[in-house]
Amino acid sequence: MSPTTKHRGVDLAVAKYHLETAESIDPLYCDIHFQFSQLSVLERKHDIQFEDRLTKGVLCPTTMNGAHQVFQQYWSQIVNRGAAERSRYQNHLRVIQDAIHDENREQRTSGRRKSSNHEEL
Repeated sequence: MSPTTKHRGVDLAVAKYHLETAESIDPLYCDIHFQFSQLSVLERKHDIQFEDRLTKGVLCPTTMNGAHQVFQQYWSQIVNRGAAERSRYQNHLRVIQDAIHDENREQRTSGRRKSSNHEEL
């Protein structure tokens, strides 16, 4: 049996099936992205989909800490391999930075709404 078929007694194909099922039930369930990226690590598949899922995992409130650690480890190992890797890394950083910017703007806007509501009282 190939090392990518099972990991510590867990059938990775079955795990992938369950992840795909969960995602089909609730496509907005953000935890799933980090779980898919972890599955890719176990399968030793570090591809564009892995990178996209990992970035989405960083953006998910419930997985951001673990995903951020994996994100840092992964990119520190490959960012200096060449221009393509640096470009992909910069694109993923931009996605994260844009999300942070959007969240900060939303918090400022909702803060203004709350303070104007208090003034009316």
